[in-house]
Amino acid sequence: MCLGVAKSYLIISCPAYRPITWNGIFVGADAYDRMMIVGLMRTAGKPVQLTTEKFTIPVMIEEFLPDYKNNRRIPFSIILRRVIDNKSNSGS
Repeated sequence: MCLGVAKSYLIISCPAYRPITWNGIFVGADAYDRMMIVGLMRTAGKPVQLTTEKFTIPVMIEEFLPDYKNNRRIPFSIILRRVIDNKSNSGS
């Protein structure tokens, strides 16, 4: 089985849709605030939009691991899963 259901969203975890992962660093006076925002987005459990210069897709934040050292420089890793809104597909 390659689909999981979270509330009314389908989380795509088939081999064709590998998790989206990266490491980064929040830097600057608002680094702590940005870390908290992403953490709250993860715990809310709702899809968010991942936007790049080429595409925008809905994703769930599966894992967010900040490595808090100080307020101005916070390394992190993140794992996202692509989702499909099941509500928009149910009426077809």
